[in-house]
Amino acid sequence: DRFGCAIMCEMIKAVYNSDKESGFDLWFAFTGREEVGFSGAKCAAEKINPDYGFVIESKAVQDTYGVPAEKKVCILGDGAIISFMDNSTIYDKSFMNHLISICEKNNIKYQLNKYISGGNDSSHIQRSVGGVKVGLISAASRYIHSQSDVVKYEDLEAMRDIAVALVTDENPVI
Repeated sequence: DRFGCAIMCEMIKAVYNSDKESGFDLWFAFTGREEVGFSGAKCAAEKINPDYGFVIESKAVQDTYGVPAEKKVCILGDGAIISFMDNSTIYDKSFMNHLISICEKNNIKYQLNKYISGGNDSSHIQRSVGGVKVGLISAASRYIHSQSDVVKYEDLEAMRDIAVALVTDENPVI
């Protein structure tokens, strides 16, 4: 996801421009092939051997005509999505609670995923090198995987703010 790459660049700039030491190493992996086997994320995780993995992703909003209310995953424009599980990953509870506390402390708009569906790179990161704690933030996306997804810019700003706070926060999850 190109917006995920842009958000990671914002994280890198925030760390570079910060005057304090983070107390932990940060690695950024701009991977590919998520839709055809997760090979990029798996290779990166096995090479880096992280304690934590953090994925920035889009999530199908499922709000088009005819979709039953109970299958609507999230709401376009209601902020970044924080998920506790999907079809391939159970996210680390303390990591996800930390993301929620970042949102609440910094008045960042967020929503919880309302329906378990899909998967992403976090599943292979989680299962690599003996197990890795993973966290995820997503943007609600209408017409996902098409040539013209629709997202709300405000949701992307919320994701950026969470991601930057994650790497500059006084109390990291680690």
